[in-house]
Amino acid sequence: MYGTSTKISGCLHCQSKNNGTETILSLKITNNMARRRTSTGTVAFAAFLVTIPLTLSIHLFFIKNDDEYAATPFCTPGGNCGENPSYPSPRTIYSSRSREQYNMWIDMHERLNQSAEKFIKGLKSGSTDGKKPLVLLGDSITESYLGTSYGVPQNRFADVPSVLEEVYGDYYPLILAIAGDQTQHLLWRIQNGNLPQSLANNPDAIYVILIGTNNLSSGVEVSLALEGVETVTRFVAEATKGKVLSVELLPRGDSHRLKQICPSRCDEEGQPLQSFMPDVNTVNEGLRTHVAEGYEGRIFSINCSDAFLPTSGRKSTGEEVNVDLMPDRLHPNKNGHLALAMCILEYGMLGKS
Repeated sequence: MYGTSTKISGCLHCQSKNNGTETILSLKITNNMARRRTSTGTVAFAAFLVTIPLTLSIHLFFIKNDDEYAATPFCTPGGNCGENPSYPSPRTIYSSRSREQYNMWIDMHERLNQSAEKFIKGLKSGSTDGKKPLVLLGDSITESYLGTSYGVPQNRFADVPSVLEEVYGDYYPLILAIAGDQTQHLLWRIQNGNLPQSLANNPDAIYVILIGTNNLSSGVEVSLALEGVETVTRFVAEATKGKVLSVELLPRGDSHRLKQICPSRCDEEGQPLQSFMPDVNTVNEGLRTHVAEGYEGRIFSINCSDAFLPTSGRKSTGEEVNVDLMPDRLHPNKNGHLALAMCILEYGMLGKS
């Protein structure tokens, strides 16, 4: 078992790219994995949170067309990736498939900031009937609670929002999620308006984090993906006073996507990997054994995978997930979200063993 000694620097950096210039002002968080989490690291992290700016400027110049976005891989064949899972970053040409998708991400980020402000007003007005604040952070799986993807309504998610009332009816929910996000994008969002200080100071708030599967499907090494999830989880714990639930990555059976990340992530023979599940399991084992180390009583790792695994009969046909709950083998449908929410409620909020 090991913890994380997190070194923070306020270094602003600019990234440039051939055939165009992309300027990103962001904060650099260096996440060094160590065997013990030192008190010095804790103090440095806490001190940094006081000075962290909530807004940063993003400027994209001279990107020629959507073809350049689509043609820019997240990771090179040599394994060098355009963004680091543990460094806060907005979406860039590396993680956006088109200029339109990039613009949609920026728009959705601003919408989430507005939702957070409205959420705070509701808390202050007392209109929540004493319900505990529930903040759900993540990617497309969590955004589907809004019935949307990048803010656009989706028929396949149309009945998912009803789960909030059916399972989380005793809580006052705020959804802070954008489709396709990786750990670094969530880190950037919560440092730039998604997590207002007045919310962070509320000791009754519960934070549910489900992020990291898109890091794996972008070609990032599994160890770096794990560090990214740990960095997000521990940052939320350091920045807030509430309870933090780190939900382990859900099973995924969309193995056809593995062709897209080879040669950056291939098997020993240079062929596409056959399944995401070994990497998913490795990340989850890491979260299960040490994400809460040093944060006992604040961070809880929640395993909700069992319901999403295939039955023995379907497993024999090669299925890796329960397609009744994950029709596209990645996103839960309403029944899948009901199972996920019940797991989070029972084992995370109510403390069942």
